[in-house]
Amino acid sequence: MVNLGGFFELELVNKKQAYHANAMALTTGRSCLHQIVKLVRPKCLYIPFYCCNALISPLLEAQINFKFYGLEKNLDPILPQLEEGDYLLYTDFFGLKNKQVEKLKKTYGQRLILDRTHAFFQQTNSEYWSFTVCRKYYGVPDGAYLDGPNLPKEKPQRNHNVRVDFSVNRLLGKQQLAFQQYQAFEAELNNDILGMSLLTEMLLSNVDYEFVANKRKANFDYLNERLAVNNKWDWSRAHEAVPFCYPYWPELGKINRSELYQRNFFIPTYWADTANREGSDFDLEKTISSEMLPLPVDHRYGIKELEPLVEFLLEKASL
Repeated sequence: MVNLGGFFELELVNKKQAYHANAMALTTGRSCLHQIVKLVRPKCLYIPFYCCNALISPLLEAQINFKFYGLEKNLDPILPQLEEGDYLLYTDFFGLKNKQVEKLKKTYGQRLILDRTHAFFQQTNSEYWSFTVCRKYYGVPDGAYLDGPNLPKEKPQRNHNVRVDFSVNRLLGKQQLAFQQYQAFEAELNNDILGMSLLTEMLLSNVDYEFVANKRKANFDYLNERLAVNNKWDWSRAHEAVPFCYPYWPELGKINRSELYQRNFFIPTYWADTANREGSDFDLEKTISSEMLPLPVDHRYGIKELEPLVEFLLEKASL
């Protein structure tokens, strides 16, 4: 029943345009993984040590046995020996590991679960389990896409517990308040398997995806051109790859993030959980977590906005 009269809602038009139209639209990446493990019930799920605790949370809730595996310096997996009933989860790190993903598909088939949180623009395929999220790419309160074999036909109840106060306050320039609200909202997220909120669906239907993808590619290429000489990683972007960020691992080692913050360069850590997690055989992952700078390449910026950051990093490299 349509409600007549009353005050006006947000003026949004649902253009019914979804980038992953054939996938199941859920709320978060962890809800996607929760759905997967409930369906396949792996005897043991192998996951990279280089991950956030949010990836582990649904496994604990679903009481799934899991083990960590290590990575090579280039983030290729040191593959474990899977037994019958075991699955492997691999992260398409920074949206730049598609060649490795294709190799793993051939090796593990449907026993592979792809965390493509960093690879929103990689099209999903129902032959393999994969999930990606929306909040890390767009100003939406929730949203994730799950694809794979034998997905439930019945759609789950929509998520109604959404807030946009932090997004609005950031738009209005109230950065400190917005960040506090954002952190509070993040802390409320859980593993519940709910459908994407109507608000997010409508917001995403208005995104110019081609513009966003081209901006990310151009910004990545600019940063790589300027900073590659001082980067421990040698990144070559495949033409179709749309990067999540520019992963800059400085040759000089760790740069104090407070120096970046003082200049309004808000560069996160991926992932602090790794550095603080117990594990004696994962020194490489802990070092990467501590030293790597995931530089932004998203559609909000261009070369003019990125140049001051580049100049600062080049200055630090020359000391």
